Amino acid sequence: MERRDILYYTDIGMLISFLLCSITGFIKWPGLISKLNLSYQTVHYSTLTWIHDWSGLLLCLLAILHLAMHWRWLVVMTRKKLHQR
Repeated sequence: MERRDILYYTDIGMLISFLLCSITGFIKWPGLISKLNLSYQTVHYSTLTWIHDWSGLLLCLLAILHLAMHWRWLVVMTRKKLHQR
């Protein structure tokens, strides 16, 4: 698999993980379930927590991979920015 394909799938994975983690985080927000006229009998809290935790962990791992794949670019850009001052 080519580098650009890995980056593409990493970014798609980060997007999906971010959306899952964000949505479940908002749903788990204290008091939000009652304001949406739902109950934890309808939406199981343990399932939300499982999705939230694992999507957050996946997002962190993919972000580390993303940074590792862009490391040389980050170093070059940082040097350029520091030398501009």
